[in-house]
Amino acid sequence: MDGSKKCILLVEDNKLAQKMAAMALKSLGCEIHTANTGAEAITQFKARSYDLIFMDLGLPDMDGYTVTETIRELEKKRQTRTPIVALTAHTEDEFRQNAKKAGMDDFLAKPLTKAKAADMLAKYLTKSVPKIRAL
Repeated sequence: MDGSKKCILLVEDNKLAQKMAAMALKSLGCEIHTANTGAEAITQFKARSYDLIFMDLGLPDMDGYTVTETIRELEKKRQTRTPIVALTAHTEDEFRQNAKKAGMDDFLAKPLTKAKAADMLAKYLTKSVPKIRAL
């Protein structure tokens, strides 16, 4: 990308989806931290900064909207803003609107593929990430 590894927080409770998304991101040269719950995501965010967050909307303890709203409040104290991309199987407009209202920057339908990940990295972190086209 730009010579330094980008640190990504992947918030996903489905182990298979988490593993596949992490593999895609690692293949793009990212350092990946994972959280299985909203509470884990908030704890990890408090402990360090991330370059980008991929946020599942359906988590077992709280929804991704609530986690995002909490992160946005924490960022006010830090005076930072981390791009947050919603990940969901629900692509209806209502979910997109709720994601935007909660403070998310973008919205992706699952699964998180290498091509989708590369597009988000290019959009939010650097313009030098090559676009990967799905076959």
